[in-house]
Amino acid sequence: MSVKFHTLRREQWIPRPIEEVFGFADARNLEEITPPWLGFQILGMDAGSISEGTEIRYRLRLHGIPIHWRTEIRQWAPPHRFVDVQRSGPYKLWHHTHCLKRTTVEPR
Repeated sequence: MSVKFHTLRREQWIPRPIEEVFGFADARNLEEITPPWLGFQILGMDAGSISEGTEIRYRLRLHGIPIHWRTEIRQWAPPHRFVDVQRSGPYKLWHHTHCLKRTTVEPR
């Protein structure tokens, strides 16, 4: 049996200081940026602030069906990188890497 992985890569230029952008990397901000029709809600975090090992529990609704999701922060390297992975949830595999880099030139 062959295992296939799908990799999605996106880049976005944000004209703000890297420390400010990384400061937005807080699970509580996910509710703010997730479309309201998904009913996304954070159920809990096992720590007051995010660091390596932090687990976060969420719930959302897709076509009215509740989906529970639990992720873990595997790497936390402010202000340049963090990685979250799914511990349980809707995907067979979820490994989400966020890389930030400072730039002074706007991309074309």
